[in-house]
Amino acid sequence: MRVRVIHWKPAEAGPLLEALRVAGAEPEYDGCGSTPELNRVIRFNPPDIILIDLSRLPSHGISMANWFGRTKALRDIPLVFVNGAEDKVAKLRESIPDALCVGMKDLRQALKKARPSTAAPVSVMAQYKTRTAAQKLGLDTGGSIAVIDPPRDYLAALGALPEDVEIDEDPDRPCDTTLWFIHDPEAFLVALRPMWRLAGHSRLWILWRKGGTNGITQNSIREAGKEANLVDYKICAVNKDWSAMLFTRKK
Repeated sequence: MRVRVIHWKPAEAGPLLEALRVAGAEPEYDGCGSTPELNRVIRFNPPDIILIDLSRLPSHGISMANWFGRTKALRDIPLVFVNGAEDKVAKLRESIPDALCVGMKDLRQALKKARPSTAAPVSVMAQYKTRTAAQKLGLDTGGSIAVIDPPRDYLAALGALPEDVEIDEDPDRPCDTTLWFIHDPEAFLVALRPMWRLAGHSRLWILWRKGGTNGITQNSIREAGKEANLVDYKICAVNKDWSAMLFTRKK
């Protein structure tokens, strides 16, 4: 039985590959690779099973699984997921309800039980529409959130938050996540450069009202960020009124 392994940390894949051999499988692993590379490899020589490890970069593994499900030539290959934390497995099952998720000790039985998913593929946009603002912003249970210049109704904009989240409207230390609401372009430019230091210690989201209010747009924020040695790498619609971009220090 040939098992194509998807694991995002090659240095840590050894125990999983050995466990598959002990279970009687023939693991195939060439490092994490890229989606196009895996596409070519799997299309050219389809394995009996695709095994996705969720212990590292689980969001990558979940995205890969959904891509398999939406690809006609690949969706009939059984998928097995291993080493997934409870919350990541729950997220996976939002798009693949019948996903087979196991621990290392159950690999042998999982390989015997593996079957193609019968769930209809869920489009990327459909998955996105069902996510809450907190999920889009990556707000975690027990995390800390700093809010800067928030509007009076910002809690309504954020909606339901994870349990035990600490919100600080007057932060004196970096929090896990910073939500910076901008309203005036000139004030934004003045305050932006000092944010470079904060971006090294906190996930920095810059939020602006949709519609280009006061001349503030996605492009103007991005260009100003570049001038301050900040680069954006994620964007989301928080709700019908607010958009947000996630920034980090430019390398």
